[in-house]
Amino acid sequence: MKAPRILLAVACAALTLVPATAAAQRVPGELIVTFKNGVSAQQAASFARVHHVRGTYLSTVNVLVVHVPEAQATVAMAQMQADPKVASVERSLVFHI
Repeated sequence: MKAPRILLAVACAALTLVPATAAAQRVPGELIVTFKNGVSAQQAASFARVHHVRGTYLSTVNVLVVHVPEAQATVAMAQMQADPKVASVERSLVFHI
């Protein structure tokens, strides 16, 4: 599966080119959950069930993109971050250049 890795590399390279003056806008209710090394797809699915969220699992980067009601995003982030399988939880951002 080289295509997703290449796409990810291109996306990461593009982010390094974003000027400091670029405006970032939150995607309402969208969170990016990055799992620690060694967390399997089955464990990520179990995590989603435990936290009552639905999302898209990106196995290449061990990330789950989830959607929660915006009003509950801060609480959901704290709860998910407390899970020992999680490396980080971040808001999804869109940059406008």
